[in-house]
Amino acid sequence: MNGALLSLALLVLAMPDAAFGLLMGFVHHIFEVVLHVIHLIFEYAEYGLDHVIEHAFHTDTHTTQVIVFYILCTVGLIGLYFLWRIVPHNCRRAGNSLIAFWCRKKASCFYFWGQQALVDKIKIVAIGVIAVTGYAYFGM
Repeated sequence: MNGALLSLALLVLAMPDAAFGLLMGFVHHIFEVVLHVIHLIFEYAEYGLDHVIEHAFHTDTHTTQVIVFYILCTVGLIGLYFLWRIVPHNCRRAGNSLIAFWCRKKASCFYFWGQQALVDKIKIVAIGVIAVTGYAYFGM
């Protein structure tokens, strides 16, 4: 298992464009499948509602479709109202959490950097420069 993970990591480092393309294709496929399933669920619910309204109120097809349209619009607006109540608060809370996380990580990095000796600081910078230069020359 570790060998497979290591080979996957090396593959991503060796061919980042192919790995990114494969990942984006996979995400696109999953997104299409999820949207298709949601659409099928909506159509099934609409068909069931059509059937219930038509038999409960003995209406013709056009009247049933109008009633179902307004019922679905009402349900959609109620759902949007609840989303409007929930989403901004959660986005604000997530943003504040990300800012706090960033501040903690930045302070941790500054503390780590301050605790290093001059030789270790030079080693860290040299390894970073060599890695970026090697990737620029050989990876692209």
